[in-house]
Amino acid sequence: MENINFKRFFEKFGLSPREQEIFFLLVDGKSNKDIEDALFISIRTVKNHIYSIFKKLNVNNRNRYNNETTPLLYFQNLLYYFYITGAC
Repeated sequence: MENINFKRFFEKFGLSPREQEIFFLLVDGKSNKDIEDALFISIRTVKNHIYSIFKKLNVNNRNRYNNETTPLLYFQNLLYYFYITGAC
């Protein structure tokens, strides 16, 4: 996935610079607490950013993935799709 043009991906979905940072941490499997500690922001702010990211990427909610997949896997599949189709 190192060949994905993340700038185009983020522009397509309208992710802010802070949302981009959090997106990478989520894809890396970080928890909300890990993100809070890494970025020196409150847990509420982390949750607000994640909500915004999910909304922009058309993820309904985290609980939807408990039995099917995880948000991490969803994001990885989304990135893979953009890589395969050449959209990014």
